[in-house]
Amino acid sequence: MSPIQILEKAKSLGVSLYLTDKQSIYFKGEGKSIEELMPLLQAHKTELIQWLEFCDLYAYVSINSDWEEADLQQWRKDLADQPELTMECLKALKNSWNRGGYGYLTLADWVGGETKSKPNGFKSNSAVNFSHLPVSEKKE
Repeated sequence: MSPIQILEKAKSLGVSLYLTDKQSIYFKGEGKSIEELMPLLQAHKTELIQWLEFCDLYAYVSINSDWEEADLQQWRKDLADQPELTMECLKALKNSWNRGGYGYLTLADWVGGETKSKPNGFKSNSAVNFSHLPVSEKKE
């Protein structure tokens, strides 16, 4: 069962699921409904936590970035295809917005908002312009 299906089932039972600051699931509802839902929550805990975290991050970044429905669909596809990379990208974008970077990423955004060490040849902690790189390469 997918996280979305589990959340729909929880909603139909009157149970609300939330992600805590400590990356665990908090649920609110009647005891009987929670007991009925508990086997699903336990069996899919990792996927649910990831989905709830994705929803929180996406909501924060999308509001600031004026993203639309098509953006959500692409991010959801990216989450299914490359979950770790997708989550890291959203976390970096959130860090950028939190520091006032308006979505422009710096090294600090990728390392949780603090620059710990710079790779060799890295000159500054300012946004990098990649416009000089080719958009795509034709491979034959």
